[in-house]
Amino acid sequence: MARSQSLFTTVVTSWAVFAGLTRCAPLGANATSDATCDCYKAEATSTNFFDHRKFFDFRDMAGAAVPAPIDGRDQDAGAPLTNAYFSTAEWTDTWGIQTWPTSGGPVYRVNSPNNVYIEADTDASPASRTHLTMRTLRQSDYQSTAEFESKSPQYQYLSVRMLARTQGDGGAVTSMSTYLGGAPVQEADLEIRTDTATNIAQYTNQPGTVDGEVVPDATHVTTLATPWTD
Repeated sequence: MARSQSLFTTVVTSWAVFAGLTRCAPLGANATSDATCDCYKAEATSTNFFDHRKFFDFRDMAGAAVPAPIDGRDQDAGAPLTNAYFSTAEWTDTWGIQTWPTSGGPVYRVNSPNNVYIEADTDASPASRTHLTMRTLRQSDYQSTAEFESKSPQYQYLSVRMLARTQGDGGAVTSMSTYLGGAPVQEADLEIRTDTATNIAQYTNQPGTVDGEVVPDATHVTTLATPWTD
């Protein structure tokens, strides 16, 4: 293990996915149970409705533990899952933890299952018992990172919400992206960049640049009401 590791984590308390924009009729005051509901709003003031909703709640999970970092590209990529939850259908029907490397750029990068884990909340006045943590840290000759992707490539209309915070050393990025390959590539990115002020988030509809020139209005920088470290 490198002695001068830089450590950075994104802590996720909950994650909500709304998919399939629809013309379903809301029930108004005659609400139904979640098990039978087929018409969802991502927020109260929205006029859009979705067919499907998935909610991932990490606030009270079993088996919380912080795995020791692994120094070794192949060993890191081949690490086992850190918690039994990541083998359950609730998780695997929707998400896949990534293990692929990226050799382009100045630093070799390896996605590791060892960096996605359930951690106990150690805040002075914790709002939850546990949370999901995604970790990245610099090893001797590469950056060890964390990523998971959706199993389905068929989302057309989508709203994704997460309650999370980003903490640790500077130089890393927390990102949530939608991506469709082909020509042209369709990609939209939400990025928390730790080299900015802690109340700044960046949104980009790719491509943000073409032939080295910035595309006007492709990137929007916004100020958050609450720092992303909180």
